[in-house]
Amino acid sequence: MDAFQRELMRRSPLAGAVLEISDFIFDDELLESIYARFRGRCYEDKLVFADFLRLMRDALIRHGGSGHKLFVKLEVRDAQPVDESNFYRKLARTPVEVSRALLRDCTARLAELMPGSVATLPACFDEFEAIIGDGKKIKNAAKRLKPTRGYSGKLLGAKALVAVNLRSGLAVAMSDSLDGHANDVPLVPELMEQLRQMMARPILSIWDRRFDDSRTLGRLSARTGDAFVVRAKQFHRFVVESSVQTQDAQGRAVVDEIGLLGRGQTGDACAACHAVA
Repeated sequence: MDAFQRELMRRSPLAGAVLEISDFIFDDELLESIYARFRGRCYEDKLVFADFLRLMRDALIRHGGSGHKLFVKLEVRDAQPVDESNFYRKLARTPVEVSRALLRDCTARLAELMPGSVATLPACFDEFEAIIGDGKKIKNAAKRLKPTRGYSGKLLGAKALVAVNLRSGLAVAMSDSLDGHANDVPLVPELMEQLRQMMARPILSIWDRRFDDSRTLGRLSARTGDAFVVRAKQFHRFVVESSVQTQDAQGRAVVDEIGLLGRGQTGDACAACHAVA
């Protein structure tokens, strides 16, 4: 950094803290390990993976996500490590497994700096890792491809199914598709596999009504001890075995039913499901 930048950082402790945290999370040794495990056929030459990520960070923080503006600034100072086109080609060839591992491992490193839980759950959930699953789309994709120019409307980029730790509030894993119109449900098996590799304790996953089919529910509880909470729009072949009626603190009626979901010829039964209304 030049003298102006150093003085600016000295007077901006929050900005300095962001960059220091970034350097802690994206530790060179950790990044080398991630890239070595998941790079596939990619390789490092003049631009190593750690420097590649720092360029992306600077583009996001200082140039509104524009890599071109970043390289224009670097070229003025004759400080660009590689040609701009090489940077974009490296970005395009980076396997998605690298992105998934970056989220998993770097979030774990960020958690070391967190003061504690952001949410307190009832004691009955103490034995579980509480996870919220939700789909996210990359919206407002730029219309750089020639067939899309001149048309109104917005483009969708990729789709990601993200797992958020309810206690820490941090995104801990993701499953993804390059098709922004893809359904979230097919992304569930990959996401749950990642979570089970990360978490030895039973997982309590929480989902909305898109994930209420019996096959998906079976995948959510495939490992012994794992459980789920799903806001179901309808039940398929739900056979009630026991039912308890109570009232909540506001006097509203609560019906808690236990039974089998998916019982029948399909064989997709999820045993001991709770239906609460």
